[in-house]
Amino acid sequence: MRPRILWIDDEIVALEPLIKLLENAGYHVIPAASGDKGIEILLNDRIDLVLLDEIMPGKDGLAVLNDMHALGIDVPVVMVTKVEDADFITETLSKKVAGFVIKPIKFAQLYAVVKQILEQPQLVEKELPKEYTRFYNNVMDRLNRGAITPEGWIDIYKSLLKWDISIDIPGFHELHDGLWEKVEKHFSHYVEQHYRDWIEGTGPLLSPYIVKEELLPFLYEHKRVLFLLIDCMRFDVWWAIKNELTPMYHIDESAYYSILPTATPFARNAIFSGKFPIDFVKQYPDAWRNNECEYPAFMKRCGLKDVAFVKIIKSEDAEVLPDILDNHKRYPLIVVVVNLIDLLVHRPKHGLLYEVVHDIKGLRDLSALWFSKSMLLNFIRGLHSRGYAIFLTTDHGAILGKKGVKIYGGEHISPSLRYKYDRFIRVEDKRAAMLINEPREYKLAPENMKFAIAKEDYFFIYPTHPEAYEKRYKFLFQHGGISLQEMIVPLVKLEPL
Repeated sequence: MRPRILWIDDEIVALEPLIKLLENAGYHVIPAASGDKGIEILLNDRIDLVLLDEIMPGKDGLAVLNDMHALGIDVPVVMVTKVEDADFITETLSKKVAGFVIKPIKFAQLYAVVKQILEQPQLVEKELPKEYTRFYNNVMDRLNRGAITPEGWIDIYKSLLKWDISIDIPGFHELHDGLWEKVEKHFSHYVEQHYRDWIEGTGPLLSPYIVKEELLPFLYEHKRVLFLLIDCMRFDVWWAIKNELTPMYHIDESAYYSILPTATPFARNAIFSGKFPIDFVKQYPDAWRNNECEYPAFMKRCGLKDVAFVKIIKSEDAEVLPDILDNHKRYPLIVVVVNLIDLLVHRPKHGLLYEVVHDIKGLRDLSALWFSKSMLLNFIRGLHSRGYAIFLTTDHGAILGKKGVKIYGGEHISPSLRYKYDRFIRVEDKRAAMLINEPREYKLAPENMKFAIAKEDYFFIYPTHPEAYEKRYKFLFQHGGISLQEMIVPLVKLEPL
C-alpha cells in the first residue's frame, strides 16, 4: 500500500509537477487548496503525512496545526515555508512539526524529507533487532569472560532497563526475559562471592556510607537541602518520575548498592544510622523492632539540631509539608521518607490496583502518575523557589517473584518472601538462595539466627500447601533478596537551575 500524503496549499495547482514526481516515487498525493479542506480530509481519510503551506488566506499553516492538535489528529506534518527564522522554527517545533521544506521547493530536498519521515519507523524496526543482537552478544561475552566490576554490573543493569522501556517488537520480550534470567543468575553468584569483601570496605558504595560520604558533603556545599528517600524505588521508577524535575534542576545521577537483605528494616536503617545491622540493632533494639529507627539514628548521625523529619506512609501524612515550607528558614536540612511506592509494590493480587500494577510497565506508569499529582511534587516546587537542592535516593528496589522454592524452619520463622531467618532453616533447592549460618560474618542481626536470602527471581513458600502459596505470591513485586533490580538503586543530586 502506497503511503498517502496530503498536501495543503492555496496554490496547489502550481505544485502539480512536484506532485507528479512524488507519485512517480511511489507516494499517493491528495491535494487540498485550503486549510479547512485539509482538515476535512484528515477527519475522513487515512493520511500518513501532511505537507502544509505556512502562509495561506483564511486558515494558515499554524491555524491548521492548532486544529489538528485540538481534534486529536496525530499525523506527522512537514511545514512548507519561505521563513528560516529561528523563532518561527522554534514555535512550530513546539507544535511537533516533523520537518521543514524551504521555498522555492527543490524536489531533492522535498523527497529527502518525505522519505526520512515516512520510512524512518520501518528503518528503526529493521535496525533495532541488529542493535539488540549486538547488545545481547556483548552482555553474554562479558558474562562468559567474568571479572565484571560493581560498576560494570550497574552499566549492564541500566542497559537492560533501557531496552525494556524503549522497544516493543514481536518476540523481543521473550528473548530479553531470557537475557535477564542469565544476567541475574551470574549476578547472584557474583554477590555470593564478593559480598563479604564489600562490607569490609573493599567494594562499591553501600547503604551505611550514604550519609557520611554523599549527603553531608552535599549539604555543606549547598547549605539548604531536601533529603528525599522514596522507599522501594527501582531505577526505572526514578526515570519515570524524573521528567517532572528536569525543568527545575540540574540532575547528577549515580547509583549505589543496597546491603542485604534488601528490605527496610536492614537497608533503610543502615542508611540513617551509618551502621550495619549487627551494630544498629544493638544501639536501637526497641526502635528496630518497631521499625522506628530512622529518626533517632539519623539525628545522632548527622549532628544537626534544626532538621525537619517527615515520614509519609499514607497520603494524609503529607499534610504537614506546607507548614514546613512556611517555616523553611528554620531548616537547613529537611528529611522526607515516602512509603507510597512501597505500597504500590505490595498490592494484593486482586482488584483494580493489581490490574494496573501487574507488571513493571504498570508500576512505572502509575508511579509517574502519582508523582505528577502528588503534594510532594508541589512541596518540591516550593523548595525549588526557595533555593533548596535535593538529595534523592531509596533504600532498595524490587523484583517480580516468579519461582517459588520450599523453605523449612520453626514456627517463629520471619515472614518475608525474599529473605528468612530462624534458629533452624533449610531451603529445598540450595541454588535458589544464599544460606548464611554465621550472621556475624555478614554483619547481620539477629546474630543467633540463620539466614536464607533468595536469589534471582525465587521466593520462599512453606511446605504446607506450597501450590497455594506459590499461586498467591507469584508475579508480585518483592524485595529482600539478591538481584540487580533490588540491590542497584539510584542516588541522585539535584541542583536548582
